Amino acid sequence: MKLPPELEAKLGKLNEVTIDADLADLKQQAEGWARAEGVVEGVVEGDDEIKVEDLVPVKELDKLRAKLAKAAQKVYDNWELDEDGYDFEVGEGGICHLIADAFLDVLPHEIPATTISSDHEVHVWVAILTEDGVFRLDIPHGLYETGGGYNWKKIPDVKFEANDIIIDGIAQVEDWKDYDDDDS
Repeated sequence: MKLPPELEAKLGKLNEVTIDADLADLKQQAEGWARAEGVVEGVVEGDDEIKVEDLVPVKELDKLRAKLAKAAQKVYDNWELDEDGYDFEVGEGGICHLIADAFLDVLPHEIPATTISSDHEVHVWVAILTEDGVFRLDIPHGLYETGGGYNWKKIPDVKFEANDIIIDGIAQVEDWKDYDDDDS
């Protein structure tokens, strides 16, 4: 069946609109999937999307090393053990979790970060998301405490310096969902 030219022109425009709408819908669905999977332009943190372009470069963290060391020093200085090695706040345990919490207080709120509890060595550290990937922020516990498991003793007279702060790359940006627990 041959259509009159004016109807064929209208049908052609209708098909173009339909195809454009279908392509736009498919593109929107693909972008939604990509965001949910933490790829392309953003990664997902809870109900809020983190845009990769909003992340800071890891080198920006170097500027915070002195403040981080100072925050860790305050935690260490407040760690008071009695003659039996007991502290009112942490018992016979160590202070790595308190240092990790102090690090979170120092980090600007726009830097996604969360504490990580390692069962391997019973230690707590901070995972940070930067435009360069996921990084571990830590002070090795061997610098300020000895022991193991949940029994730690304070190493006396420790003074933290900026170079005691460890910032190690551990994963790609898209792997943040493996570290973020939405509690930070």
